[in-house]
Formats: sequence, C-alpha cells, structure tokens
Amino acid sequence: MLTLNGVELPIEEWERRFWPKVCVAGPNDCWDWVGSKNSQGYGKLMFKVLRKIVVAHRLSLALSDPTFDPECKLLVLHSCDRPSCVNPNHLSTGTVGDNNRDAFQKGHNRVVGVCKGDAHSRSRYLEHQVCEMRHLHDEHDWTVAMLLEKFGGSRGAIYGVVKRLTWKHIA
Repeated sequence: MLTLNGVELPIEEWERRFWPKVCVAGPNDCWDWVGSKNSQGYGKLMFKVLRKIVVAHRLSLALSDPTFDPECKLLVLHSCDRPSCVNPNHLSTGTVGDNNRDAFQKGHNRVVGVCKGDAHSRSRYLEHQVCEMRHLHDEHDWTVAMLLEKFGGSRGAIYGVVKRLTWKHIA
C-alpha cells in the first residue's frame, strides 16, 4: 500500500494509473507527463470522489524510491527545471530553502532587493529622475507635493526617494 495526499492504494494500482500518462525516454532524458496538469505545468492525478489531487512527480519518486516517504514535508525538486518531468533520475527531495537557493542560482526567481534601481520590477522612476528629485529637494527646497506634481507616482514613493529610504544605492 502507498498513501499520497490521503489516497491509499496498492502500488500496482498507482502504477496502473501513473505509467500510461508518462512519455518514457532515455534514462537521462525528461519523461513528460501527458495527463492533466496544474496551472504551473506540474502533472496531477485527480481523485474526484475523494476530492484529492496527487502530484505526479511526487508519485514518481514514491514509486521509484522505496525509502521516500511521500507524506513527508519535504519538497520534490527537479534538477531539469521542467515541471512536467517525472523522470525519477531528475527528482530529489529538499526543503523550501533548498528549492529557493536552486531557483535563485539558476536565475529562475527574483528576490526583492537583488535588482536595484530601474531594473527592479516595482520601480516607479528612472535613476536620473531620482537624482533630479533629490537635487531639487535638497538644493532648491522643493516639497514632496511639488515633486509629486512634476514626477507623478505617489506621495509615499517620493518621500522614500528624498528621505533616502529607497534608492539607497544612489548618492
């Protein structure tokens, strides 16, 4: 018997449901899940009567590695970075921290604060505008309201710029 997400079935039944939905290739190639997928592209098996969903890559690891406890809190990580891959040679367990480190090292996620200036996804202004705002505020006594009228954005964003709470890397 094997239990995943509260669904308990004999291993043979899991395999009967799993393998027809896998496009098996070479041992080092990705094995694509051709069944249902979630919005992120991860394979899933649905048990509508039980209102349960089992993630395919977790099941793949459980079927291939008898030491893996599918009910554990560890994540199943993909070395190939393909959500639809269920090749057990591409899967390993790890923590959320392990997954985040791996994604960051491969450039798959952005950590707030790593991108600075107008390269940051939430930037409202360009660097030259920040320099001009600070110059007008510091040297010409422009108020936040005056800067807001000229540059737009929000009062809080302008305040953060002139008080150097944001854009700290700009002198």
